[in-house]
Amino acid sequence: MISAPESARLHVNIMPAAQTAQLIYTISSVMLVTVASLGGAVTFTLGKHSGQVLPYLVSLAAGALLGTATAHLIPEAVHQLGTGPALIGPFLAGFIVFFLFEKLLSLLYQSGECIEKSDRRRLPLNVLSGGAIHSLIDGIAIATAYLTNTKVGLLTTAAVLLHEVPHHIGDMSVLLYYEVPRRKALLLNLFATGASILGAIAVLLVGSERGSVASSLIPFAAANFIYIATANLMPALQAERDPYRSVRQVACVVMGALVMLIL
Repeated sequence: MISAPESARLHVNIMPAAQTAQLIYTISSVMLVTVASLGGAVTFTLGKHSGQVLPYLVSLAAGALLGTATAHLIPEAVHQLGTGPALIGPFLAGFIVFFLFEKLLSLLYQSGECIEKSDRRRLPLNVLSGGAIHSLIDGIAIATAYLTNTKVGLLTTAAVLLHEVPHHIGDMSVLLYYEVPRRKALLLNLFATGASILGAIAVLLVGSERGSVASSLIPFAAANFIYIATANLMPALQAERDPYRSVRQVACVVMGALVMLIL
C-alpha cells in the first residue's frame, strides 16, 4: 500500500509529465501548421493550376471547421460547462470578438483590390496584422483542445491546418500580385503564423493553473471555427456560378464535415 506522502510525491511527478506531453503536442501542432501553411503558399503560388484547386481546399476547410466545432468542441464545452451562461457567454463573446477584429482591420486598411500604387506600403502591414490575429486565435484553439484531450487536439489541428493553408496561399498571392518580393512575402507570412505559438503558450500557461479558464476557451474556440467557416469561407464559395464546380465545392464541404464527425 502506498503511504500518503508517497502518494503525494507520485501525484506531483505525474502532473508535470502530463503538462509536458500537452506542451509537446501543442508546439508540434502549431509548428506543423506553420510549416505546412508556408510550404503550401510557396507551392501554390508557383503552380500554374493553383487557382483551380484552391476553391476546393477552401470548401474542405469550411466543412472541417464546422464538423470540428459541432461534433467535438461544443459537446465537450457542454460536458464541462453545462448549457447555461458559462457556455453561452464565451460562445457569444467569440463571435463578437472575431467580428470586431475584422471590422477594425477593414476600417484601418483598404482592401487589396483598392490599394493604389502609392499605397502599397500599407499592404504588407495589412496582411501581417490580419494573419497574425488569425494565427494567434488558431494557436489558442489548438492549445485549448489539447488541454481537453489529445484526440480533440489532433482534430482541431487538422481543421486549423485545412483553414490556414488556403488562408496563407491567399496572402502570398495578394502580396505577389502587388509586387512584394517573394522572399519578403514569405517572411511576412512566417511572422504572421508565428503568432500561433504565442497564443498556444499563453493558453498552456494559464490553463495549467486555472482549469476553468481553459474550459471557457473551448466555446470561444468553437465560435472562432464557426465564424471563419460561415463568415469568411462560405461567402466566397457562394460567388461560384458554374453548376459543376458548385456541386464539387458542396461535396467538399460535406466531406470535410463528415470526416470530422466520423472521427
